[in-house]
Amino acid sequence: MTNLRRLNLGNNRLTGEISADLGDLTNLQYLDFSDNQFTGEIPADLGDLTNLRRLVLSDNQFTGERLTQIGKLYRLEVLDLSNNRLTEDIPEGFWNLTNLRRLNLGNNRLTGEISADLEDLTNLQYLDFSNNQFNGEIPEDLRDLYDLRELNLSNNQFTGEIPADLEGLARLGQLDLSNNRLDGNIPEDLSAWFLWNG
Repeated sequence: MTNLRRLNLGNNRLTGEISADLGDLTNLQYLDFSDNQFTGEIPADLGDLTNLRRLVLSDNQFTGERLTQIGKLYRLEVLDLSNNRLTEDIPEGFWNLTNLRRLNLGNNRLTGEISADLEDLTNLQYLDFSNNQFNGEIPEDLRDLYDLRELNLSNNQFTGEIPADLEGLARLGQLDLSNNRLDGNIPEDLSAWFLWNG
């Protein structure tokens, strides 16, 4: 099956851990294991699937801290790891995935601050980091994600003020910063943006 380009096992009742042999399917472009009951860590051999454009492992029970291998998948356009039990800071390699259009890490146990290198993901249209344990300030570098349509950072531990530069995201249609620890005033330019887009 080494010529396999598309593998979809989503929406089943599959269990157990993902075999390291998955890394042998080097022609895969689409991989969807969502909505199952897979457990254990995401195998390091996943980093060998460098032709992947779409990786969806959402709604499982994946745990652990081995996400570094995903930073090798530089062709990825869609990455969805939401609704698992992943625990660590986002590895620096993630910010090399400059072809990403959709990035969903929501509903995990991820921690740490969001790197300023997020600005390198200039093709992003959808970004969801909700329901984690991220902290620190919301990076002003979000202003460089000009193509962003949806941004959800809700239910984290972000502090500080709302970055005024968010008003520069002209294509943004949905913004959710609820249930954090933000303070200060709503920036004047952003208030005008709310009224214009309301």
